[in-house]
Amino acid sequence: MGMRTELAFTYDAQMHPVFARCTRCGEEMPPPVPNLDDRADIIFWFSARYVEHIQLKHLGAAGP
Repeated sequence: MGMRTELAFTYDAQMHPVFARCTRCGEEMPPPVPNLDDRADIIFWFSARYVEHIQLKHLGAAGP
C-alpha cells in the first residue's frame, strides 16, 4: 500500500493555519492573500492551492 498524498497544516498560537504543505513531496502551498482572517477561509485557500498542486505535480503518478 502506497503513501497517500495529503495536505498538512501548521498553526500559530491562536490556531490560525499559517502554512500548508503536501505530505507526499513536501512542497509548501502559496500563502493566502493578506485579507483572509477567518480560519475556514484560510483552510479553503490552502485546499484550493493543494488541488491545483495535485493536478500539476502528482496526477498520473504511480500508485493510487
